Amino acid sequence: MKKVLVVLIIIALTLLTGATVFLGFTIFQNKGEIDNLKKKAEAHEQENGEYKNKIDNMETKMGEIVELLVKDSEENKNEINNTNNTDSTNIENSQNNNENKTTNNEIVKELPIGINFNKNAKGAEMAEHDGYYYVIIKMGEKSTGGYSIEVVNVEINDKNANIYVKENNPDPTSTVTQAFTYPYVVVKFNFKPNVKIIYNN
Repeated sequence: MKKVLVVLIIIALTLLTGATVFLGFTIFQNKGEIDNLKKKAEAHEQENGEYKNKIDNMETKMGEIVELLVKDSEENKNEINNTNNTDSTNIENSQNNNENKTTNNEIVKELPIGINFNKNAKGAEMAEHDGYYYVIIKMGEKSTGGYSIEVVNVEINDKNANIYVKENNPDPTSTVTQAFTYPYVVVKFNFKPNVKIIYNN
């Protein structure tokens, strides 16, 4: 009986020792895996830190680029505004210059009310009204319609004005009004000119 008990104790101790060795080996193996996992985690953490630094650097550079773009946009806007202002000033000056050129004389279709002239006689007359001088160039009385007179050019030299005119006769093949007509043309001046009429027929 004692022998059996001793055998059982030995078997139990053997199993316990085997289990202890197995458990110890398993723990050692798991500890190694845990250490490897920790190392990998640390490597990933370091790698993530590097990525984070790269991302931060990229965001900083992008911010600088955005600032440069905004600055360039504002400078371009100011430059465009200055250009537009300059163009507007040039256009305005050009318009003023054109106004100065055209206000010396102007071809008008109708005379102001109150100006009377001898429409029957061919030639030129001058009339003053409200500070302006109207030069009336007349063809005289015509027995039919179809006649006209036009100003081709006006040359001004100081107070002298050469007015170039062209007289147009009706086309023989055209149908014209069978009534007396009195063609004339008027040039308006803002000064009293010494007028010379030059016919370009």
